[in-house]
Amino acid sequence: HRVAFDELLDSTRASVDERRNRRERELDTSWFLDDAKGFQRWRSPLDEDIYDENYAYRDYFHGQDRQFPIDAVPDDLQPIVRPHVSLPFESTATKRNMIALSVPVWSTDGQRVIGVLARTTHLDQLLSQYKGSLSGQDGVARTFAIADTRSRQLLDHSRLNEESAAAVTSDGESLVAKMQQFKSEMLLDEAMVKQLLTSRGGLIRESSYSD
Repeated sequence: HRVAFDELLDSTRASVDERRNRRERELDTSWFLDDAKGFQRWRSPLDEDIYDENYAYRDYFHGQDRQFPIDAVPDDLQPIVRPHVSLPFESTATKRNMIALSVPVWSTDGQRVIGVLARTTHLDQLLSQYKGSLSGQDGVARTFAIADTRSRQLLDHSRLNEESAAAVTSDGESLVAKMQQFKSEMLLDEAMVKQLLTSRGGLIRESSYSD
């Protein structure tokens, strides 16, 4: 049964990837399915090192806008019951920061959640669809930033690009490494958070994510 189950999910992801390719959009980094207890039962691409590992502590599983310590997960922790945009986290597989879009998987009678299906993207991919605007192809050069208004954390910034990857600071350290550290430590002030929440352009619209 598991082989047939894996093949069904693999074909579903392949179909979505094909559609995103036609639209010239970035592909997701990974898809995965956790059961109702948080054990990862399927992943694309397959990574046997994390197969059947438990990820109930991740925000994408429980949706409480926090990450629990691996060894301190509440016994009564429940999976999400609605679509959720996760907090940023470091991927076990790639060791890079990413976010996940997760949805509950309901039983056939619609009475209980039997799993959580999620798709992920690395944070440095979030601004990739705006490369044309960032480079000034339309005559206007722009700077973009993405922030999480829940944690007040800066997630990505257009200055963290390939051109700056080779740059070094006066002490010989990678410029991107320094900016990444600054990004992880930077919190937006409350006034900026309120502005983002009330700005039409700054809202996250799950309904518009049509894949």
